[in-house]
Amino acid sequence: MYFFEHLTKNNSSWVNDLDRYRGKTVSDVFETMKKIYQEKTGQPPQLEEKIKKSKKTGKEYKCAGWSPIREMCVPIKEDTKIEDFEYLKKWAKKYGIEIMRIDLHKDEGYHDQETGKYKMNYHAHVVASFFDWVKGTTVKPNKEAMSEMQTILAIALDMERGALKKDTGAEYLDHHQYRAMMNELDQAKKMLKKVNDEQKKGETKLKGLTTMLRNLEEQKEAIEIDITALEEERDNGNEEAARKIAELMEKLNQLNAKILERNEQISSAREQLRDLAIRKHDLQNEYESLMRQKNKVAETIDQRMKEADEALAHKRKEIMQMDKSGELKNATKYIEDREAILYRRWPEARSAVKAIYERGRLPSARQFSHQQAWEIEQAIQSSGIDREDAANDLCRLAEKDFQMNRTWPDWVKTTVAEVMQIADHVHPLTPFLQQQSASGGGGASYINDLTGWDGKKRR
Repeated sequence: MYFFEHLTKNNSSWVNDLDRYRGKTVSDVFETMKKIYQEKTGQPPQLEEKIKKSKKTGKEYKCAGWSPIREMCVPIKEDTKIEDFEYLKKWAKKYGIEIMRIDLHKDEGYHDQETGKYKMNYHAHVVASFFDWVKGTTVKPNKEAMSEMQTILAIALDMERGALKKDTGAEYLDHHQYRAMMNELDQAKKMLKKVNDEQKKGETKLKGLTTMLRNLEEQKEAIEIDITALEEERDNGNEEAARKIAELMEKLNQLNAKILERNEQISSAREQLRDLAIRKHDLQNEYESLMRQKNKVAETIDQRMKEADEALAHKRKEIMQMDKSGELKNATKYIEDREAILYRRWPEARSAVKAIYERGRLPSARQFSHQQAWEIEQAIQSSGIDREDAANDLCRLAEKDFQMNRTWPDWVKTTVAEVMQIADHVHPLTPFLQQQSASGGGGASYINDLTGWDGKKRR
């Protein structure tokens, strides 16, 4: 690795202007910290690394010495500026950490003789104080805080973020917890869409401002060329040339003011986009975590439904084996099919399915009536599962009636689409439905409130 003197001019530094750091070396600050620590605790700090033994495992491990000042080396890009570290400063302040100095090095690397190009090692040295100046102790941010710091740096510096280790999700939730999770998922999805829309608007705005700035700079360049061309005539006593130069200088001043204004607007737009990028990253993580949790719950639900179906099939087989004297006809009234079980566990579905069927067989009706839409909304709310999944279940239950009465497929398709609109909160009657269900629905989940074929509760 080499230092290229002709590139040293590209380096830049920032030093914290607090009195305890201004004009002082890192060693000076460290000595001051040692004195404060001893005054507050009554003993000198342990500076040497120690070897300790775990009481549980008996294994030895290293215990680092007192380190209130820490330095990290961060990879950066050629166009990285000191201002790009503002988000790191904000993060540090939140956890009681102070950034002491930042040094950007853009003059290190080596020259590839074969390609003739420089292979640069752009990086930044960040020195931070983890010292609590009031208590005399060191600040100890947890793993989540340090992970957040890495994410903020990756976004602010436009670098790639390493994959997170955390990958959690609940294997089982009761219907209240599941409904709460689905509401969170729905809200996260909406917020993510909102941030995406804001990000697109911000990018469009930034693009427009950049174009305007480029046009202003081109106008400025053209005026400067005109001024240069008239200067010789003015120097030769041409009063008309002097007058034109004065007019052009006035325009130039106006353009410079506009250019300054556009640059400030561009800087503000970029900061807003970076804020949005951080919000988007957090929301995306939250959404993906909830999706993983939902998928695990769905697997559990499928398994439980499979067990219920197997129990029902087994009971049918038992009765068929026992019935050798014509008693099967009487016994079958105790055997419920899957549809009957669903209706028993989900009583609200009956009225909803009836409403769907009535709407599908009457093409003259433009949409569900208020009462029909409310029946469907109540069934969806009381299902305890994802709204779209509940709507699909209602449509499948109504499918049997449609087939028996040979309802025209296009009518069925239109009706199903309208049911999905109710589930997605985009139906024309959505305001009415939201007004009717201020509490958000209720009732036990027909999936989690499992009962056996004989009506007894199943664990």
